[in-house]
Amino acid sequence: MAEYGLYLNVGTLLTVVSAAGTIVWKMSRVEKEIRDDFNAEIDNCQRDNAKLVRENLDRAETLRHEFGETASALRTKIHDVETWNRDTFVRKDSFEIVISRLEKSFEKLGDKIEERIDKLADRIQNRSE
Repeated sequence: MAEYGLYLNVGTLLTVVSAAGTIVWKMSRVEKEIRDDFNAEIDNCQRDNAKLVRENLDRAETLRHEFGETASALRTKIHDVETWNRDTFVRKDSFEIVISRLEKSFEKLGDKIEERIDKLADRIQNRSE
């Protein structure tokens, strides 16, 4: 009977060892599949990241170019406004001279009108007498 127990123990031990070997073998395959999947995901992420970097660099170049055009247009417009102001507006001294001439002209005009009103009043008085 002892022999059956020995055979049973040896058989059980072989079964446990082979089961452990099978489990280790399956685990190593699962680990390999996980590593392969993980490496594929890393490759995909790196490829996507490189694509995004290229797109962003292209967009940055486009924005830089557009901003340069905007700055150039602003510079041109500022120059146009400065030139128009320079050519259109008079200086303070010349403006004051023109104003004083206008004031003198209005005084002369006022004097002429008063003189004519006085003459008209004199005519009306002479006719009524």
